[in-house]
Amino acid sequence: MRTRTVPQAVVLASVLLACAARPRIAAREPLSGEGDLFVYVQPFSPEAEKLAVTVRSVAAVTQQGESVALELVRPVLSGRDARHQRLFAHGRLAPGQYAGLLVDVSDASLRSEGGMSNLLVPQAPTRLEARFDVRSGGARVLLLYLKPAEAIERGYGFTPAFAVATPEVPVTTLAGASSSTGWNDVFVLDKKARQVVAAVPTGREPRGIALDERQRRAYVALAGDDEVAVVDLVSAETLSRVRLSAGDRPGQVALAQNGQVLIVLNEGSYTVSFVDTVSWTELGRTVVGPEPEWLVLDTSGRRAYVLSRRSNTITVVDTVARTTLNTVPTEPEPLRATLNSAGNRLYVTNASSPYVTVLSVPDLAVTDRIFAGLGAGAILVDRRTDLLYVAMRGEPRVQVFDPFSLLPIDTLELPGAASWMVIDDVENTLFLLMPESRAIAVLDLASRALLSITDVGDDPYGLAIAGARGR
Repeated sequence: MRTRTVPQAVVLASVLLACAARPRIAAREPLSGEGDLFVYVQPFSPEAEKLAVTVRSVAAVTQQGESVALELVRPVLSGRDARHQRLFAHGRLAPGQYAGLLVDVSDASLRSEGGMSNLLVPQAPTRLEARFDVRSGGARVLLLYLKPAEAIERGYGFTPAFAVATPEVPVTTLAGASSSTGWNDVFVLDKKARQVVAAVPTGREPRGIALDERQRRAYVALAGDDEVAVVDLVSAETLSRVRLSAGDRPGQVALAQNGQVLIVLNEGSYTVSFVDTVSWTELGRTVVGPEPEWLVLDTSGRRAYVLSRRSNTITVVDTVARTTLNTVPTEPEPLRATLNSAGNRLYVTNASSPYVTVLSVPDLAVTDRIFAGLGAGAILVDRRTDLLYVAMRGEPRVQVFDPFSLLPIDTLELPGAASWMVIDDVENTLFLLMPESRAIAVLDLASRALLSITDVGDDPYGLAIAGARGR
């Protein structure tokens, strides 16, 4: 088996381990009369890669000159670790106009041929001028760009010289989204720049996401509210909510019938709901197996395959007639599934088995088994090559299998374990959601190089991008 390693993974190991070691916090309550602020530090320029900065605190400054402390997410900034966009600080603020940020630096150093040398830092916090507003129930993202020529003073002093900017939401064809169940936010991505550009506060426990590129919307399952949020990708605001039944706890969502119907997997009530995307009302529902874990549509969108972990079954749903067709047994605890490009082969990972089950479609007869090792989780077929990607739960690697021999042909080493994968068809890049690292990694599928790592919120769950191939 040929194994390739992402060169940058070793470089970033220390910062990612520190990020993963940060204790999880209890899920926050949805906003009530406040607004979210997220401050991201943009990648350092090459001339700043030898710089390391430790920040003591950061605060938002009101128009009246008062400071409001923010939670410091990443207190240490270094050129080696800051090659990617990283979440610097966040907090909840009263709505209104703000004049800037206060950054208090406690330590700075510069690496040279002779080793690390300490730099003099300001004795008082430095004010960064930046006018921005915070709306009640809304969110604001700010980007910090380090200006090395002004920050490093004659090689012996450091000043936090950052330019502050408000990013623009990209056109829908370049958009992506990731849900944070811990923070009750959806982070909007510019998939080409591979960066977070906006955040949308939602209800409780946002989970699965479906993007409608034509309508420029995202549909987000809110497990904690038994609703589906309809998010406008242009304004990065919630347009409406679709109310489901109490106890539904929606998880996965997918669009069918040319985007006219949203399929919602209700993990709490063991049902699938069919939602009209014009009226935003529920058209009907059908019953599936207990503890449904995953939903995947066939290539036509007329059939949905629902994996039920407790009953060890796959339920076939007719999305047009809105009925359950049949249920077949599978190996214990099915977790994830994906279809090949022809739509005649279904791959299924199982929590209690080291094998990936291969089933023929539409009869769902077992035709083969692929040994992947215990812990196989997220699974994806590249619809361009039919290569099968299998992410290992708790391990920072993805195995790649040949679709004909069903043998492993490659291994992708990652900066963290991935729970979700999606491929950008235009850029030929693999997006991976890494929950323990609270980040999204992007790999180039041709070179296998790590292109970026971007932080998202606590307990990230779902990931979707426009122009995706395979799910």
